[in-house]
Amino acid sequence: MKLPRIFAALAALTVVFACTDLLPKQDTGQDTDEQTEEKPDTFTIDPTSISLECTESEFKITVVSSSKEYDITIVDEWITEVSRSGKPATGETIVFHATENLSADAAPRSGVISVCTKDGNCYPVTVQQAGAFTSKVLAMRFTATWCGYCPYMDEAFHKTAESNPDFIYVTFHASKGYPLYFADSDALVDAYNISGYPTGVVAGWKQVSNYTDTDYTAGNISSAMENFRSHFPAAALINATASASDGKISVDAKISHNMEGTFKVVALVLESGIVQAQTYYPTSGGSKTLSDFVHDNVARKTLTGSILGDDLPENGELHWETDIDSSWNRDNLSVLIWTFKNYGNLRPFKETPSYPNEFISNACIIRL
Repeated sequence: MKLPRIFAALAALTVVFACTDLLPKQDTGQDTDEQTEEKPDTFTIDPTSISLECTESEFKITVVSSSKEYDITIVDEWITEVSRSGKPATGETIVFHATENLSADAAPRSGVISVCTKDGNCYPVTVQQAGAFTSKVLAMRFTATWCGYCPYMDEAFHKTAESNPDFIYVTFHASKGYPLYFADSDALVDAYNISGYPTGVVAGWKQVSNYTDTDYTAGNISSAMENFRSHFPAAALINATASASDGKISVDAKISHNMEGTFKVVALVLESGIVQAQTYYPTSGGSKTLSDFVHDNVARKTLTGSILGDDLPENGELHWETDIDSSWNRDNLSVLIWTFKNYGNLRPFKETPSYPNEFISNACIIRL
């Protein structure tokens, strides 16, 4: 069985308003104090808060109004209305378009869509869009199926990802001869001086140790993320698409950056939801085999020429293709892309001197 996890439930806010009108009594020819039931009006907006990536995109809201007429007012020029479908009484869906926010100095921005009823009440829908150079922090987890302490770091990585949307991770099974072994990880084991499992590496910059207290380890990962971001500005933008058809994966990416220095790129195929037996050492002592342990974000194939990074072409445009292995679950595949940058004048902030002379400036995972 899998270790218990805390799943963060994300629910869209719905604004509900009700009003009642006293209906006149029907003339039945009899005197009565009984009056007809009050009939509430329904007015809802779903969702009332929207988060967007920095790329051009469309999004929608649904308004349900049983009797109130309303207008849509868009406060910001980068948001425009595209179309409407359905009926207000049962739910009218309004589709909007957001322009890209990709300039080198583009900061995150906020917009407002105002839904105003004819009786003069207005209700805001807030739209948050990331700036071009808003980075994700990539962590690597080196593990093995025979490693009884590895499930603890697995749980800590999951906890961090569930509580922080800017954290993403990749799992490297680096023990030769054991299930899920990924041969290309040997080069990373050497580069990051991995001497035992599990070991975590945040942004190619800092090593994270393992503890049976998974909250403590997750806290260390979060602290490493905060420290990394305080020293390293978001330096690269990855705009990528990936698709799978006819037994092949196709990936197109455009990478741009706003800092001087040498950049390299790495791309991998990942698979999640792999059920594979895992050794586990409970804190009470002894050893167990978890036959139904689920392994996520497992490295399956390197798309770039080297897992240590290919040189980024001058135009930043990249394309990769690969066959889908018959042992992979097509529905659980994704593509991970990350960019290395040399330290340059940021060298004084190098957390682990023995690590390579590049840090991971940005990363993204694209679901197929």
